[in-house]
Amino acid sequence: MSDMGCPRCGRAIRAEAFVCATCATEAHQDLVEVAYFLEHIDEKRAGVRSTWRFGSAGRAAESMLPFDPRVRPTLQAVSRTLARWALLTRDRHPDHARPPASPARLAQWLAEHTEWMAHEEWAHDAFSGFADAHDRLKRLFDNPPEREAIGTCGAVFDDDTTCTELLAADKGATTHRCPRCGAEHDVRSRRDEMIDQAADFTVTVAESVRMLRTTDRQHVDARLVRALIRHVPIAPATVRVEVDIKGRRRPVDAYRLGAIRDALDLMEYDRDTQRAVRRVMRGVRDTDPATLNARG
Repeated sequence: MSDMGCPRCGRAIRAEAFVCATCATEAHQDLVEVAYFLEHIDEKRAGVRSTWRFGSAGRAAESMLPFDPRVRPTLQAVSRTLARWALLTRDRHPDHARPPASPARLAQWLAEHTEWMAHEEWAHDAFSGFADAHDRLKRLFDNPPEREAIGTCGAVFDDDTTCTELLAADKGATTHRCPRCGAEHDVRSRRDEMIDQAADFTVTVAESVRMLRTTDRQHVDARLVRALIRHVPIAPATVRVEVDIKGRRRPVDAYRLGAIRDALDLMEYDRDTQRAVRRVMRGVRDTDPATLNARG
């Protein structure tokens, strides 16, 4: 315990404490926000903003969409920090419940013990670690990635082994060379392949627009997708609960990405569908729904 005040902020410290109550409260808030970020880490990895849920299991569930390559190292660093202080907390206070394995739940578990931690001599280091974890995640979520993943390389070596390097191309690049084996890949065709493989992913309207625009469909917007959903029609595959920045929750329909992609294909090659979708976009009642034979 310091006689000079809190080592983090200089405020007065309660008897038998090593860190002040205000810093303990701030550490609690850091961990609560870390838990929230970690609950949405897979959405950040995939480059989407709402609660991400996969559709049916299978090949598509194993295929990666364009994603933020900074997520993995950030998650590793944050997880190590949380695990370190969770183990020490458990060793110093065996009456605490067993730490959970999930990083998000682990952050919530640690948040429940910050007041107790303030009475441990390592509290200053722990609270600094929690603040650093919070800052890492905040920077990750606040800043867009400089590169986007285009899947694994897949080039075959002379010994018949396959290159498994995960590729991340610079934004705007048309080609990308694998840093491991040197194979060159066409960025657009790789993104098209990933969208094809993601047919069973369930996505909201906003997510579908973002993903389809990673290909050559820059004309796609939310208004067009909603019109297609009404005209085809496309039934929701599930309902997603989204949380806005104010913490408000609302149900949002999610659809198979493959169904939306196939509806776009139909519109591009069928003039009657084009005219019908344009009428729906203008607010005209749709009296002639299309028939969709989905590829996905």
